[in-house]
Amino acid sequence: MSKNELNRTKISGNTKKIVFGCVGLLLGILIIAYLCVSQFYKDHFYAQTFINGLDCSNLTAEEAKELISENVNTYVLTIKGRNDVTEKISGADIGLQCKFDQDINDVLADQSAYSWLSNTWKHNKVDNPYTLSYDEDKLKEVISNLQFLKKKNQVEPKNATISEYDEQKGFTIIPEEQGSKVTKKKLTEVLTSAIKNLDGELVLEEADCYKKPTITSNDEILQTAMKTIDKYMSTKLTYTFGDKTEVLDGTKIGPAIKVNDEGTVTLDESKIEEFVAYIRKTYNTVFTNRQFKTSYGKVITTQGGDYGWWLNTNGELKEVLECIKKGEQKDKEPVYIQTAVQYGADDLGDSYVEINLSAQHLFVYKDGKKVIETDFVSGSVIKGYETPAGVFPLQYKETDATLKGQGYNTPVKYWMPFNRNIGMHDASWKSSFGGSQFINNGSHGCINLPPSMAQKIFGYVEKGMPVICYHLSGTESYNVKQYESAKSRAPKSAQ
Repeated sequence: MSKNELNRTKISGNTKKIVFGCVGLLLGILIIAYLCVSQFYKDHFYAQTFINGLDCSNLTAEEAKELISENVNTYVLTIKGRNDVTEKISGADIGLQCKFDQDINDVLADQSAYSWLSNTWKHNKVDNPYTLSYDEDKLKEVISNLQFLKKKNQVEPKNATISEYDEQKGFTIIPEEQGSKVTKKKLTEVLTSAIKNLDGELVLEEADCYKKPTITSNDEILQTAMKTIDKYMSTKLTYTFGDKTEVLDGTKIGPAIKVNDEGTVTLDESKIEEFVAYIRKTYNTVFTNRQFKTSYGKVITTQGGDYGWWLNTNGELKEVLECIKKGEQKDKEPVYIQTAVQYGADDLGDSYVEINLSAQHLFVYKDGKKVIETDFVSGSVIKGYETPAGVFPLQYKETDATLKGQGYNTPVKYWMPFNRNIGMHDASWKSSFGGSQFINNGSHGCINLPPSMAQKIFGYVEKGMPVICYHLSGTESYNVKQYESAKSRAPKSAQ
């Protein structure tokens, strides 16, 4: 071995001795520290030790006992409620006392079963060595006097509801209101628990002490009801009456929608019926008097008859209600018992049959042009069958009909009824028409026509065409006195 190698070997040996010496010294220091700390915790609580929420870290048994007693003696519970209502209850108010059920030194001794080192870095909850007691009557009295239970602070919660109809907003869900009604039983329960735990604060909201609304804005029944309402409100029915338009939409439907406490949506039919009644009153023309310009140039006022627009009120109401429940948007054709040729004040149009009972003469107009005129024989005056004046719709037309009544059974080729059993038809048994023969030798009320004219008229008329029957002074084809005399002697109930 060379001299250099020998020197390096000596240095290496010395280094190891130094390292081992330092390690040994450090271990010695740690052991001494451990023993010192262990000796300290023989009569002190470990760090991070809590007794019923009180930090007793590094305290002796007596120090911990003193801390606990002081905490009980100075105990105050702050109670926070809604609307910034706050109360405080002190231990003295309820006679709060602390009784140690076991020697706190025994609690301290129980630590020996654990390593103080393993408990230093975490909360170490030990058994509670004491119990609390209080005067229950005093606590009841304190609770009864709390501001939370005063009438002015006991505001009942309100359930979410659906609003009444508003012209601007329609229907909306009115949110629930929490109110501030405290449940005394629940308050007593959580208050007692807080005192037993020596809690410093009790928040009634968090402790669920308030009576709650049973129906909230998100309630499924309310949401379903709103969907139904929205569907009803989306309905739009457009009616067209000639150059006039009427619309049934949400603004008219809204007031008819009702929601009960169970969330059931119904329609007040009387409100919808008001709209249908408006349509009937505004656009019905049946049984009304009309201004009519005769073929003689004179304007008369027609009276009587059942021609005109005639709304089926019940049928229309039923259909409208069905449309609303489906939320339909469409052009609505009303349900009619009977229709007229056109809308407006002049609902007769320009195709009609004009029957002048005074002149015993009629005219047929088609698209504004006179296409036929002829004499006829109307109902017998002397027998009480005088043909009534008025405006009537042609009911139908048929060929080869048999007219039946009291005392007659008559076949005709062309039958065109317009007023119940009164109509126009051919009368082949008559040799002449017009004049005054209707007074004593007239029909049972029908308009008897020459067969050839009846055939032509049959070709022009259609179901629903207006038939205007009237008397016009100055055009009489008979002796007026003879007519009046026969009329005065006629039976009153022949027709």
